[in-house]
Amino acid sequence: MVAAGDHEWTVLRAAQWLAVADAAQGLAAGVDAARYFYAWRDSGLWSTINHLLLMSVRLAAGRQASPAPA
Repeated sequence: MVAAGDHEWTVLRAAQWLAVADAAQGLAAGVDAARYFYAWRDSGLWSTINHLLLMSVRLAAGRQASPAPA
């Protein structure tokens, strides 16, 4: 015979294992994101994206795309 408290404990334990599985999937996504970042950094794509975004923000602020030398 199983007491009502035993069912609650089982449900809580199952919920904890589901949370661990969700966390593991999030970790895998983080590893994939890091893999893309390193590949983009090593190929120079990250610098290009950063530079294009910087120029876009400067133009949107009414400034020249590249700063004038001081």
